[in-house]
Amino acid sequence: MKHHPIYFLATAALFFALASCCPCRKAVKHPVPLVGTEWVLTEMDGKPAAGRYTLTLDRQTGRYQGRTSCNSYSGEFTLPGTKQVSFGDAVSTRVYCQDAGFESRFLAGLGEIDAYTIDGTVLVLIRRGDVVYVFERPSVTIL
Repeated sequence: MKHHPIYFLATAALFFALASCCPCRKAVKHPVPLVGTEWVLTEMDGKPAAGRYTLTLDRQTGRYQGRTSCNSYSGEFTLPGTKQVSFGDAVSTRVYCQDAGFESRFLAGLGEIDAYTIDGTVLVLIRRGDVVYVFERPSVTIL
């Protein structure tokens, strides 16, 4: 049985049209900018974050700031090259926290970061090629 070329083309066009409408396809993610975005920590050294930790970088002032579970912190940062970031020492308030060990490691580790990547709404901070911190941009609900 011989099929006409038009039959083949119509079948292929229908297949591609249906495949492009499939909800199982991931939407294209547009990267969120590193600076000016509030990032929320999800992992440190491969372990879940102990509480809510945030990080925001301000390009105009060259400073970063954020909150740990119970303290505020800030410091200076630079962007020396493409996908490179450097954090100066953090200063923070000193309210007692039950997760003080996690907080201390978090703040000290920022000074060792030398690179970053952003994939959609996920920020990864890297030290000498190893992933140290994973942050996400929280969803924004518009009412």
